[in-house]
Amino acid sequence: MIIIKTGGSAITDKTSPFTPRHHVIKEVAEQVSRFSGEIIMVHGGGSYGHPLAKEYHLQLGFSTPSQVIGVSRTRLSMMNLNTLLVSTLIESGIPAVSIQPSACFTCKETRISASFL
Repeated sequence: MIIIKTGGSAITDKTSPFTPRHHVIKEVAEQVSRFSGEIIMVHGGGSYGHPLAKEYHLQLGFSTPSQVIGVSRTRLSMMNLNTLLVSTLIESGIPAVSIQPSACFTCKETRISASFL
């Protein structure tokens, strides 16, 4: 089994919010389709996650009620990017399934405090 981390700045255009780099995503899917073993693929947020997280100061944790909508907006945006990636992998013949990290882990002081895998 291998773990592949696809950087958000590689698969999105960080100069333009919510802009995927389709050709890079397709190339990643093509490369992954050539591997015959088990793969866990992780991806970053790039222009889908970072602008909203920065806007709502989510890197600092929760300190105001207004940050709750920021989590919702960031999560929705990341789901859109993830759907694009998973769809492209499936179109390339890869039986990809998405697992939401926030549904599997809890954190305390920037560290994973519990895992529900």
